[in-house]
Amino acid sequence: RLRWIPVAVDLAFHLRHRTALAGDLLDVAAGILSEPWDPRRPMWTMTVVSIPDSGHSALVWSSHHVLADGPSILRALLLLVQDDALSPGPGSPPRDGPPEPQLGSRPPPRPRSVWGRGEPGISWRLIPRTSVNQPVTPGYALRTVEVGLGALHRGARSCGATINDALLWSWGQAVRNVLREDGQGDARIVVSSMVTRPTGEIGNRVGSFRVPVPVRAEPDADSLSRLAGITRSHKRRIAGWTWWLTAQFFRALAACGQYRRFVERQRSITTMLTNMRGPLAPPAILGRRVIRAIPLAPLVGNVTTMVAALSCEERLVVSVLCSPESAEAIDRLAQGVREELLAVCGFSSQ
Repeated sequence: RLRWIPVAVDLAFHLRHRTALAGDLLDVAAGILSEPWDPRRPMWTMTVVSIPDSGHSALVWSSHHVLADGPSILRALLLLVQDDALSPGPGSPPRDGPPEPQLGSRPPPRPRSVWGRGEPGISWRLIPRTSVNQPVTPGYALRTVEVGLGALHRGARSCGATINDALLWSWGQAVRNVLREDGQGDARIVVSSMVTRPTGEIGNRVGSFRVPVPVRAEPDADSLSRLAGITRSHKRRIAGWTWWLTAQFFRALAACGQYRRFVERQRSITTMLTNMRGPLAPPAILGRRVIRAIPLAPLVGNVTTMVAALSCEERLVVSVLCSPESAEAIDRLAQGVREELLAVCGFSSQ
């Protein structure tokens, strides 16, 4: 349960202003993401970045995950800062992104969502050690990729897949190709994808599921279709009570002083992905329309690479993030995921 503790709020600390060149904006945002939190203060900041050489400005919102999950923070932020509250209306495109499981009041009779019984394509064996799995150190390398949302949606739908499936498939192939180029063969790639429960409140209702990305042993469209079948099967077995069990497991590790050791040596996932649906139309802040929104997410444990995606209007912005341990591969990863996503966009015309 949430526990709110009243504390004094110093807005001079939480609301900040910086100046940067247009080409340095992502580095400034990555630097804000790297700043440590002060546990004596509410864990959020809002930074206005002036960009004199472009005539634009940026707003960087940062908050600790303990406050809320991504969708509820985005909803609260838009309600706070935008001029007009925007909500999906009649004729809105179908919601396509992270799955939205319904939470029941009591657990199902068999804990299949914990152990993965009967899930085709889901295996719980340890993955081989690769160069992208090593303890992360502070700092971020960041690149962004943009694709048309409509074309990606049509390409994914032609394979019976969702946009989230297309991201999983594209990111998994990009990581595997980089590892192959670095002499690590066709490594088994397991992606952890975030899952959130839809709610009208601000809260942290988040979990994840692990998806092994198929190796290219068939046409790409067939490979994406097979991955979509795996994720559909796994989504049906997601139950909210398993997230509570997971939280207790990590709480026990922390109590024993083994949390850091565990997350820095885990061998169950290769990389991570988070995908969130943004507003259907660009919001306006203080009379100025938002022209671009870029999602950022932290790297933890020994997962040195991840992607964060955010859709807004007709564009999908994908941020590729690497810790210093994998920073040399950032351009290859970004180029790889761009090519794979564009390939999915072309599936609808095949």
